[in-house]
Amino acid sequence: MADIFISYAHEDGTIANAFHNRLTEAGLSVFRDAISLAPGSQWSQKIREELKAARMVLVLASQTAMQSDWVKQESAAAALAGKRVIPVVWNIEPTQLPGWLHEYQALDLRGQDARQIQTRVETFVQQLVREKQQLQIIVAVGLVGLAAIAIFTK
Repeated sequence: MADIFISYAHEDGTIANAFHNRLTEAGLSVFRDAISLAPGSQWSQKIREELKAARMVLVLASQTAMQSDWVKQESAAAALAGKRVIPVVWNIEPTQLPGWLHEYQALDLRGQDARQIQTRVETFVQQLVREKQQLQIIVAVGLVGLAAIAIFTK
């Protein structure tokens, strides 16, 4: 199961690749179709499975992506499934997002230079890493609690 599923238009592959690389460098598991799908995979089925299993969905919401049926389907499915959805905008207004994406706070990179974008993305990635660490602590404490219950109820 991936921490993050990246939904994007293939024309935005360079940006998708940059996000994929930075997120994986930070220790997060990421599903990106062009990298994650093995040759011979039934790609549409695998994409649905990975979308369902991911903790969150990063939607690279460019002008091109908002015209893509796949991106619309993936983002709508994520929203309907109650996933955490994070739109990333750089060449559209957040208000131009479809209704189901419009309700999610976007990572807004519009009008920023390369250094500012790098800083915003790095802050965002570190936030995701902290959230994953906190979740791991909660799970570990829960498992210790279950083990203690099992030991003391024998």
